[in-house]
Amino acid sequence: MEEAGSLDQENIKLYVGVKDFTSTMNEKAITPCVAIFGEVIETKKSQKDTGTFFLTDLSDTESRLRLHWTDRERFRKHVGERVVVIGSVVVTCYKEWNQLVLRTTKIFTLDATDVYTGSDNPIEEALSAINPESVYNKKRFPPCPRILLLCSKESQVVADFKNRLKIKAEVETFTANFASSEDIIDRINDMNTQSRENDVFCIIRGGGEKVQFQVFNSPQILKTWSNIRHFRVDGLGHHADLSLLSLISDFSAQTPTAVVDGINRLYWQSIESKKGTAAVQEAEKLRAATEQARNAGECLRIDLGRSKKIIKGLALAAAIFLILLIIKR
Repeated sequence: MEEAGSLDQENIKLYVGVKDFTSTMNEKAITPCVAIFGEVIETKKSQKDTGTFFLTDLSDTESRLRLHWTDRERFRKHVGERVVVIGSVVVTCYKEWNQLVLRTTKIFTLDATDVYTGSDNPIEEALSAINPESVYNKKRFPPCPRILLLCSKESQVVADFKNRLKIKAEVETFTANFASSEDIIDRINDMNTQSRENDVFCIIRGGGEKVQFQVFNSPQILKTWSNIRHFRVDGLGHHADLSLLSLISDFSAQTPTAVVDGINRLYWQSIESKKGTAAVQEAEKLRAATEQARNAGECLRIDLGRSKKIIKGLALAAAIFLILLIIKR
């Protein structure tokens, strides 16, 4: 894992543990996207104090990052829990001394037991399997999409998915044994082999026991999903079911139903965006045509001016010639 001191805009990394940032106390220590595993704590100076929230390193309680989010109550819900926090680390100045602040964009509970791996460091292995670019550079929803839908073999959500879909899009269904990471990876690879330019990859699963969602934190699945070049969507379980897969996806919903609603919304947003782009292009064409006409008019004016001078010259020459003829007679 890279030393924190060398972090910059061109070097996006996913980190495990707060201690990786203890040497970043300088003005250039800004990370655009990180995923950090730690425990949320709250400190209070008094009973009336609203409290300040920190993310501490599990192996070193002295190492900690101050958490910043517009919704402070979200932190309070996770106090004492082991979580993965997604955000950017910045250095701020407070009363003439620097402090590290983690500007949070997403937070969810994830203990080592949630990760489907036999590694000694399961969280680190899972996060290191993710391509950071898939987290930082999200793709745009494509026009005229075809949806490649991956669900479990026993799933009952496919019919509901198609019935709730309100856009003109072909849906290709793939099934896998969601208890097997190898089978899921094989189906994703099959989808990738059969994919076309404007395809949308979608994984959905209904609710179930928490242990059934561990597979979606498998390093192998995370690596495969993060390397997909198409727009990726997931809706796994219900509101309480979260996975690292949602960190990678370009759009993630908390339920399969919300996935369909999200796809409908994204489609019409892309249509409006396309219309807006077309309108801008037409306006640009009109501006170019106007400029061309203006230039043509200017050229014509210049040509007319030159023609008048030539006519005047010819008229003067003709007059002189006539005068000379009269004098000779």
